[in-house]
Amino acid sequence: MGIQISPLGISPSIALENETTLIAQSSSQIEVTNIKGFKGVISIVGVSPDGNTLIVGSNDGKITAINIEDSETIYSIPVKANPYSKIALTSDGELFAVSEKNSVFVDETETGERIKALRAHTGNIGSLTISPDDRTLVSVSGQDLTLKIWDLDSGDLLEDIGDDVDSISTIAFHPNGNFFATGAGGIGSDKTIKYWDAENYDLLKTLPKQFGFIYDLTFDSQGDKMIGAVSNYVKIWDLKRNNREIMSLKASPLELNKVAISPDNRLIATANREGKIKIIDVRRKRIIATLTGHQGWVQTITFSPDSKTLYSGAEDKLVQVWDLSGF
Repeated sequence: MGIQISPLGISPSIALENETTLIAQSSSQIEVTNIKGFKGVISIVGVSPDGNTLIVGSNDGKITAINIEDSETIYSIPVKANPYSKIALTSDGELFAVSEKNSVFVDETETGERIKALRAHTGNIGSLTISPDDRTLVSVSGQDLTLKIWDLDSGDLLEDIGDDVDSISTIAFHPNGNFFATGAGGIGSDKTIKYWDAENYDLLKTLPKQFGFIYDLTFDSQGDKMIGAVSNYVKIWDLKRNNREIMSLKASPLELNKVAISPDNRLIATANREGKIKIIDVRRKRIIATLTGHQGWVQTITFSPDSKTLYSGAEDKLVQVWDLSGF
């Protein structure tokens, strides 16, 4: 596999290789490709909106961009990724933001060039999200108990919210951009989901307390439903029916690290601490597949823009590429 020198003058040290196998799943076979060669636990996987670039963060201190079509490494840049690092891409795919301890770095997706560094948190950043119009970035730390609102273009800190902020573990913008949701998942937290106004940053609503920590939140592409990982359950709330809970499904014997919904809103994927990925049919509200290729915690998952592929990363230092086109 060819490896290019990044425009920052940093020579990537990752020589990647692919290995494709078939695994049995019910009556069908699912093709999975292992991308090998990373030297650390995979904590971040992101896909550009055009589906052409895979961005991988590993705990050996690298962010690596991979051309999905030919699996060539585009660049590798230093970021001290850890299991708590997060990534968010702009809707146009031109930039991505990645957290490193108490800082956020904004880089160009195509080249890896560092655009700006956002520093104001005093504790590790637990989650971050970018508004649908690509103008605002919100970061949250469950350690310093603050939400920080940034102007993505200038890098200016617009607002620093300390009131009503619990030990938040996850944050997500609603597709209409009018509000964002946070979920409390730290020890001693109130285990609630809160809605925040995206214009004046006021607390709009606090949903009923959950039975467990809220590890991840996301919205479907239409903004009608919110999906959450609560302890070891996947939950769906119907926003059109006053946030009514319409699904609560046990997806694992252990806590869920991550939940993702396909862009076509048909499938939900979960990552958990036993190394398995569950695929849930949204309409039927049941598990339709269990993917068992990883060894160790699955740290991160994301769907391709066409919903046909799932990318996952885990403690085994592998990125796995799952062909879900048969579902």
